Amino acid sequence: MLVPVHRWPVTLRWISCVLLLVLPGCVDLAPRFPPSVPPATPGVDPALDAQRRLLESAYRAFAQERYPLASALLQRFVVSNPDSPRLSEARWWLARSYEERGELPSALSAYRALVGEAPQSIPRAGSYEFHALNRLDKFRRSLGPSSLLERRQIALWLTSAEWLTIPDVGLWIAQLADAGVTALIVEAGSLSRETMQSGPMGVYFQTSKVPVVEDRFKVIVPTAHAKGMAVLASLNLHEPGWMAVNPEWGIVMANGTDQVLQPVGHVDVLHPDYQRFVGEVAQDLLRTDIDGLVVGARRTKGFAEEWSPTSRRMFEGIFGPSFDSHDQSVAPDAWRWAGWKTRT
Repeated sequence: MLVPVHRWPVTLRWISCVLLLVLPGCVDLAPRFPPSVPPATPGVDPALDAQRRLLESAYRAFAQERYPLASALLQRFVVSNPDSPRLSEARWWLARSYEERGELPSALSAYRALVGEAPQSIPRAGSYEFHALNRLDKFRRSLGPSSLLERRQIALWLTSAEWLTIPDVGLWIAQLADAGVTALIVEAGSLSRETMQSGPMGVYFQTSKVPVVEDRFKVIVPTAHAKGMAVLASLNLHEPGWMAVNPEWGIVMANGTDQVLQPVGHVDVLHPDYQRFVGEVAQDLLRTDIDGLVVGARRTKGFAEEWSPTSRRMFEGIFGPSFDSHDQSVAPDAWRWAGWKTRT
């Protein structure tokens, strides 16, 4: 008598294979963030139906890690539906698709385009624009401010006096971003007394070390970052018009005739106490979340001929006493003095 043979293991293997082939097409299509608008009811608006189907196809491709297809579908959505209520949603996933493909410039451009759609200078928390701004900030912190700059880098340098003439900083920065400016260089403190002639003395960021004219960086930095622009702060260390200089930090220079020592109005940047003080001020400046610090070069000549008692002691500690008199200039060893001071 023949006994029926049950091939359950073989059958189960066939069912498992079929499920493995079918289930990837059933990936959850919901994005990781809430939609820009409530999902439209199918059949009510044919245009919204078409947008929904296109986004679902893009989501499916993204979930299956088919990023070239996902970016192509999302780019088609962005180009074909510029007035769609789900445009921000599409731009976000377009940027994420580019990022997954390793196309950083395209991803940054898509993130910036998304941030630029925010009606406020600072996007609403939880929105796609807000998440895009966080992504840009993450790139800026991990890769440096140059990661925010595309092939053509354009920086605009403004003095403190020029900032005072701008009535609406947010609007003006948005116009600069539209014009292609990628970075702002902002004076962090008031200019030297000779240059400014009048006006308050102090800096434009929050600190307890020196007088604060106003906290201008609190507005400029987040507004510029929201538009994908880098912000660099400029600080004059040779002629610090933003602070009251300790007389011990001053420098003198002998005139060319009777060798009389005369104060020249500059600060000895080699003085340890001055360097320590500047370091503390710079720490407060960096807390404003700027992308870098620009230290201006000397605007006037004479750096090699100037000296102070402190820098002189430092020099003699290395090379030994070599001046004829402590009341004379550094002429006997000017070449060595100039080289050491420049290197230091």
